[in-house]
Amino acid sequence: MKLGDEVCVRANSIWALVDTETKRLIRAKEFYLPPEQAEDKHELGIPDRYKLPKDAVFTEAGDMLVMAWQTDINMHLNNARYVDPMWSCIPDIAKRKVKALAIHYAHESLEGERLKIMVSQPYPCEFEAYAEDHEIFYTTMDGDDGIRADAMWVVSKIK
Repeated sequence: MKLGDEVCVRANSIWALVDTETKRLIRAKEFYLPPEQAEDKHELGIPDRYKLPKDAVFTEAGDMLVMAWQTDINMHLNNARYVDPMWSCIPDIAKRKVKALAIHYAHESLEGERLKIMVSQPYPCEFEAYAEDHEIFYTTMDGDDGIRADAMWVVSKIK
């Protein structure tokens, strides 16, 4: 997205089709739409895929009760609704600027479920696209049966 000639937002998305009854992935051959070509492809400067660090130490930072108004047509928590409670659990977020966000959805969350929001200690930023004074936080939303979504946040302190 551009504001005038300046790029102000970059995004990338990878999707999978899932049979809502069997919970299995649908092969592309069974459901095909021709890909659209993006006008400008921008590199985000963070990996498309990442793994939570094995040495990550998480502390519980909050929780969230999934409400009906937060769900999509399949009655799953809408993908966009995961971000706000995770965002509010980053320490001192009002004194930081989010430079990048990567989120991975691992399992659907349903109405009535209470999810724990866990946040890691800060890590030094290892991505060249971001200068010094950047840190990485990892957040997860855990249900009773495991991780529902996790996110990698690249943040800097506001000077």
